[in-house]
Amino acid sequence: MLATMDIDQREAQWRSALALGRPQVLVARADGAVQGFIAFGPSRDADVAPGSAEIWAF
Repeated sequence: MLATMDIDQREAQWRSALALGRPQVLVARADGAVQGFIAFGPSRDADVAPGSAEIWAF
């Protein structure tokens, strides 16, 4: 699946999402270099309690 992803398209999707603030993203850095990230937001499942969250990307 990763080999078939269009990098330019994914970059555009992430730029748009970050500009909208959805999902929220936390970035881990060490010595100024990015080590990883996690994206999260409200659960997209209809059958969960209000206020439930979901990890969207890790």
